[in-house]
Amino acid sequence: MERGIKVDNRGKSPLSGDEILAMHQGVEMDYLQWTPDSASVIFRSTVTGASEFHRVDCEGRTAVQLTAGSSGADARISPGGEWLAYLSAKSGNREVWLHPLTEEGGADDIQLTDLGGEVNSLAWAPSGGAMAVACNRYGSFDVYEVDITTGVWERLTNGDVHEHFPVYAPDGTSLYYVRLSESWEDHTVVEVDLTGGEERSVLEDPGLFDYQIGKRFSYPLPSPDGEAMLFRSHRSNWINYWRADLAGSGEPEPLCAEEYDQAGESGTISFGDASWSPDGRFVAYPSNRNGNVQLRVVCLATGASEAIAADGEGVVTHPVWSPDGQKIAFTYQDFLSPPDVYIVRVGGEGDDRQFSDPERLTNSAPTGLLRKLNRPEKHTFASFDGLEIPAYIYRPDDAPDEPGPAILEIHGGPVDQFRDTIHHVVQYYVQRGYTVMLCNVRGSAGYGKEFERGISNGWGVDDLKDLVAGARYLVEQGLAHPDRIGATGQSYGGFLSMAVACCAPKGVFQAAIGRTGYADWGHYYRHGGKRTVKLMLHSMGRMEDNPERYEKGAPLRHADGATMPLFIVDQDAPPTEPNPGLRADLASALGAANKVVKYESYPSTGGAYARSDAGANQLLPDIIEFFDTYLKP
Repeated sequence: MERGIKVDNRGKSPLSGDEILAMHQGVEMDYLQWTPDSASVIFRSTVTGASEFHRVDCEGRTAVQLTAGSSGADARISPGGEWLAYLSAKSGNREVWLHPLTEEGGADDIQLTDLGGEVNSLAWAPSGGAMAVACNRYGSFDVYEVDITTGVWERLTNGDVHEHFPVYAPDGTSLYYVRLSESWEDHTVVEVDLTGGEERSVLEDPGLFDYQIGKRFSYPLPSPDGEAMLFRSHRSNWINYWRADLAGSGEPEPLCAEEYDQAGESGTISFGDASWSPDGRFVAYPSNRNGNVQLRVVCLATGASEAIAADGEGVVTHPVWSPDGQKIAFTYQDFLSPPDVYIVRVGGEGDDRQFSDPERLTNSAPTGLLRKLNRPEKHTFASFDGLEIPAYIYRPDDAPDEPGPAILEIHGGPVDQFRDTIHHVVQYYVQRGYTVMLCNVRGSAGYGKEFERGISNGWGVDDLKDLVAGARYLVEQGLAHPDRIGATGQSYGGFLSMAVACCAPKGVFQAAIGRTGYADWGHYYRHGGKRTVKLMLHSMGRMEDNPERYEKGAPLRHADGATMPLFIVDQDAPPTEPNPGLRADLASALGAANKVVKYESYPSTGGAYARSDAGANQLLPDIIEFFDTYLKP
């Protein structure tokens, strides 16, 4: 696996906003697709500034752009290779579109579905003549089968809960889908007999809370011979893949039991799904080991697992075995390299396989820019109750011997995680003289269910104490001056940053910036988006039964206690969620209490703020100006 090499960056200009935008244009972490001849890989890229699909061949490494104006994602190639199906909202709602991959198919992309809702999952029938999709046309997701030639659809489910993520049995006689419980905590895989038989429940999996409305459990994965199925489960405290006998005999067993998550779905990253080898003897899967997401392969006959990529550093996502069984494609990135498409070659036969060193097929790194990047060190520190908190610490190249200013960057979620990837905004801070700590505080994904449930006492309570412990750790290690420490984050990280300003012990932090955070969870419970409300119910219970959990860390409830300057970053609220964050209200409350507050609203980015011109070239300089004012002498 290629590694970035740390170089002396002194004398070089720090990253600009435009350079950060340039580094975002490349391979996207999305499903990869093999062409039927196993010669090429189809991937999604924003190298042109828009989301389009490209194809790269494995021998010549030549990449060509396939689509124009698709704005697509979640590609699926047809069994015969004639069509590339993808999801796109370019016609208004997110529907299925078909891109022809043969000359006979014509030149224009075709809109296959017109369901008038949001399609969230899709699968080809083995015959290539139909697709199964899931759409929320009638208020909750239902499964439909669509004829490829006519576009005529048939509704297969009619429930009040979400039923989605369909996949066909290998012989095409039945269809599997996932039924999500009303609480979003339990999943049932259901089989539909397409020849006219009855539905049957194949397996039930309790206790995997699905903040991603089904994506965390994802698609069930039938084996190539149709006799077994892989599925994700949290039943062992870790999200591992389990194997069920589709004949219904015996209890499910772990594919390869690990005290690491083998899947990941969050606001910042998806690992994709595990992948069966075509002969069903092996499974390739991701394994998240404290932010290092390895590509591992397990032999089903022996149960032995080995790392074949990212062994020690980096993040692998979306592994997929080639149809001929001789290659595995995946995306890889690390601290100093953006995502790219890689393959490993597979030799041997039977249960004896050998895997080559990874080969990079694409190169998304802007020439020269990666020489400016800094590599972090991994640390752990003990929080107030002795719980070990993992963290990344970045240091400026020209950091003086004496402790200087530092920033704690806080991730969103809260069920999210910092991993071994490029953190563009962190690099921006570091190259302007700041030591930066990224803490995976309790509540983060990737460290087991118990760790994830560690904020059930209230959001902004024990996880805030973890941040306080992190700031004190920086001081104890001589990495930060005790009077020059700030905190910032976006979404849930924006909330925690505002909680730092209003609720943290006096003197630990000196300034905070909350980027599009939430000021009052009680208000959000009554008026916010359903996903977050479901998460609050799962984590803290009903507000009517546990009001104190919703009040303890709510910044708006503690504005009088603010002890430091706070910069509140706002943006245009989407029309479906009218200002549940109350950021302007918090700014007013702080001003009325004679606290130092700055409030600024920026254009909505529709996603990661540094991927927009306003975020990279307006907001980032404003962040540095604010921190420089209060954290530098």
